[in-house]
Amino acid sequence: MAESTSTRCLLLVVLVGAAAGVAAGITDGLLPNGNFEQGPDASQLNGTRVTGQHAIPSWEISGLVEYIQSGQNQ
Repeated sequence: MAESTSTRCLLLVVLVGAAAGVAAGITDGLLPNGNFEQGPDASQLNGTRVTGQHAIPSWEISGLVEYIQSGQNQ
């Protein structure tokens, strides 16, 4: 019975250590330019449509993307 308990304790310590290692690798969840403080250059916009794949700093886009500035009508 003591061997089973010690094995369970060892397994628990290993699992907690592994979980701590995974948690340490996770950042705070914030994305670079996540609030779009840096918008695309005017040369990379067609009206509100973003035309370049890397037009928005720190982002890679695909498909139709519109960039609507604060106060601008869509």
